[in-house]
Amino acid sequence: MAKILVVEDDKDTLSTLGLLLRADHHTVDEVADGTTAESFIGRFTYDLIMLDWELPGIQGVDLLKGLRAKGCRTPVLMLTGRSATTDKIEGLDTGADGYLTKPFEADVLRAAIRAILRRTPDNPDETLTFKDLLLLPTQCMLKCGENTTVLSSTEFEVARLLFENSNRILSPLEFSAKIWGESTESVGANVRTRLSRLRDKFTEVGSQVRIVGIKGFGYRLE
Repeated sequence: MAKILVVEDDKDTLSTLGLLLRADHHTVDEVADGTTAESFIGRFTYDLIMLDWELPGIQGVDLLKGLRAKGCRTPVLMLTGRSATTDKIEGLDTGADGYLTKPFEADVLRAAIRAILRRTPDNPDETLTFKDLLLLPTQCMLKCGENTTVLSSTEFEVARLLFENSNRILSPLEFSAKIWGESTESVGANVRTRLSRLRDKFTEVGSQVRIVGIKGFGYRLE
């Protein structure tokens, strides 16, 4: 099961894709223009973005260029009526992980989604960095200079989300969905508790990095 953003300006196609994906037990957000899609991507974490090329507001390929320029590594599957070889090359060279030309069969779409989602990160145990902080996955450890501290598994997952999304604000619901598997307001206190403990760990190793709360939006590293 994955969290998928579908960006498609044709209402019937958007609805059909949403129904198909939910039938496969995916969590789906549906938007009909590039500007709204950019806002959603800035607020939420997705496992996959399904992106039409021709969109109101920001064109799909331009949205993709902007995401890759900002360092966003979320997989993108382009779904478009553009069938020319040059268009396919442009879409893939821009940063798309897959390219399907409309119309396509539902089973072909499912296969493309499975292929993208089963790909593993290039370096799943790669050290993550932000300013003077290092996050060491294999040791579940936080390091600043010569100072280190061990994190609990939950603290580590919270830290990983912050490091991997350091260019944007993460909402409490994103933390709860990714770490505890539920997107409900009831776990907000749990998120705040974990963030508080992580702040203490940052101070413990002598880091200048802070976890900043933006009222009404969420948290980010500064």
